[in-house]
Formats: sequence, structure tokens, C-alpha cells
Amino acid sequence: MREVYLLPCECGRRIPVEATQSGQEVNCPCGRQLEVPTMLKLSTLERAKRTERSRPPSASWGTRQGVFLLGLIITLAGSGFAAYVYLQRPKILPITDLTPRQTWFVWQLEIRPGLNQPPPGEKQFLAARKTYHVLLGIAGSVAALGALVMFSSLLIPRRRPPTVRKPGRRRPPG
Repeated sequence: MREVYLLPCECGRRIPVEATQSGQEVNCPCGRQLEVPTMLKLSTLERAKRTERSRPPSASWGTRQGVFLLGLIITLAGSGFAAYVYLQRPKILPITDLTPRQTWFVWQLEIRPGLNQPPPGEKQFLAARKTYHVLLGIAGSVAALGALVMFSSLLIPRRRPPTVRKPGRRRPPG
């Protein structure tokens, strides 16, 4: 720990300075510029009381936050894919919304062959709906996996600063 000395000003304030500042000038809050004395004269000044400086805060970004961010990205990707799949879902248009040309094709392909026969468009619709459900399941699984990763980040223990022992105190044996 560095020694801090109190440099007096004419206004009555005492400015804390370090030995590394000797020979330099410092500004007092009153506006005066004070020259920090050389090392020999600096040692005659009053020393500031030592206070236990706390350790500088460590980086707040750690493994826990990284895993949480990874889970969040996976969840957002799965949710975005699910939204895209949902918007592309197969739909049956009501007959009232068909154009005359589309109505003619429905007549020719689905109604004219007979009502006892399954229409060919229905087979395509059922296949598209099956694909839709599979893709939606995959997207939901990815989103659920991301949520699981996010919540598993809560199981990672937080970093604790190392305990500092004060000199002169020893633990009793045992």
C-alpha cells in the first residue's frame, strides 16, 4: 500500500498526495497550485491515516452471465423460428375467398371426381400440416432448451472475493 501524505494549503485544507507526486504541482479546491515537496521534505509531512482499501470490484461478467446469455440467445432463436413457422402454416381458404379460376380448379380436381374419393389437395394439405407440426416441435424444443440453459446458469455459484486474513491473528489449532 502506498503512503499518503497530507500537504497543507494556506486555506487550511490538507491535500492528500503520494510519494510518486513529489516535485509535481497539485491543485487545491480553493484554486491555489501547490508544489509537492521532494521525498526528503515529504517524509516530514503528516501522514494520512491508513484505511483498508477494499479490493477493486472484479469484472461483473463471469461464467454465470455467459451461460445465461447463451441460453437467452438460444431461446430467442427458437422463439423466432417458431414465429416464422407459425406464419407459414398451411391454411385452407374458404370457398368464398377463391378466385373464379381457383374455384374451377377445385371443381375439376376435387369435386368432379366424386365425393367418395379423397381430394388430391387434401393429401397435400395433410402433408404440409404434418411438416408444420414437426418444424413447430423442433422450434419449441430449441426454445425450451435455451430456457433450460438460462435457468441452469442460476446453479453456477457466484464468485466470492477471497478472504483476507489480518496479520498477527492466527486461527486456533483444531
